[in-house]
Parts: sequence; structure tokens; C-alpha cells
Amino acid sequence: MMHYISLLSAFGCTILIVLSRLLTNRHVASRSVEIAAGGSAVGHIPPWLSVVYLIGIVGLIITFFWSFFSVGWWGLLPVGGLYLLTGLVSSLLSRA
Repeated sequence: MMHYISLLSAFGCTILIVLSRLLTNRHVASRSVEIAAGGSAVGHIPPWLSVVYLIGIVGLIITFFWSFFSVGWWGLLPVGGLYLLTGLVSSLLSRA
């Protein structure tokens, strides 16, 4: 059971990524007038949201390789699948 910790960590990192995207979308929706007036979202997104997303994505990359060594070659598949599932939560910034 201990070698499945990498997959549980990947799930936790995926939750961090999804939560940070949802919070970023909420922040962009509430401040869309300011962002449109500025012409760019740079400086309008709180730094802590970027840090949470960065921790999630770096953690997911680490667990991608960790799962290969602890579980086996098939351990990469669920981690890669989790990354693809994070794409279901699109960013409002990419639509702008």
C-alpha cells in the first residue's frame, strides 16, 4: 500500500490545480472591468493563487516520475490522466 502514496499525492496536486483555476476564474470574473481597462491580467491575479497553481503543477510533475519508480510503468497513466482532466476546468484568461 505504501507504493500507492505517489498516486494519492498526484490526486492531491490535481485538486490544488483545479482549486487554483476555479479561484482564478472567480477573481477574473469579479474584476473583469479592471482587467479589460488594463488590457492585461498581469498584476490583477493574487500572487498566492499563482503559488498554489505552481505547487500543484510541480507536484504533479514530480509524482509523474515518482509513480514510475514506485508503482511501475502503468503508474504514469493515472497521473497523466489526472493532468488531462485538469484541462476540463478552463481558464477565463485563455478565453479573453
